[in-house]
Amino acid sequence: MIPIQTNPSDRQLRQFAGIWFPLFAAMLGYILISAFELNQVAYGLWIFAGIAAVVGLIVPRAIKFLFVGLMFATFPIGFVVSHVILVLLYYVILSPLGILLRVMGKDPMLKKPDPNASSYWKEREPVTTSDVYFRQF
Repeated sequence: MIPIQTNPSDRQLRQFAGIWFPLFAAMLGYILISAFELNQVAYGLWIFAGIAAVVGLIVPRAIKFLFVGLMFATFPIGFVVSHVILVLLYYVILSPLGILLRVMGKDPMLKKPDPNASSYWKEREPVTTSDVYFRQF
């Protein structure tokens, strides 16, 4: 589990104040205007974001409460979204692919035992020079 950053560095706070918070406020203000026609609220948000950005760039510790508050607010959203994406990938892509391979009789990992095999050892060509270790792919 990724812990929530409650003691960010000045660099993180400056990045948040100069880039991420104004970008978030600009998008939220655009949504407020275009979808809900709340012009005054959007303008107020943009003014607040501008002031917070300037103050955060000059005195980063002044916006720590805003940074930590938004981290606590967005953590559950990110947690749920990431788990939903992983579940969808597993049940929509990997499980049907595995079922399809089993139905077709494929065994890409060679997990079925072979009663005629004396050994499962795979012969490989020996490494001739140490240059191979620097070209892994």
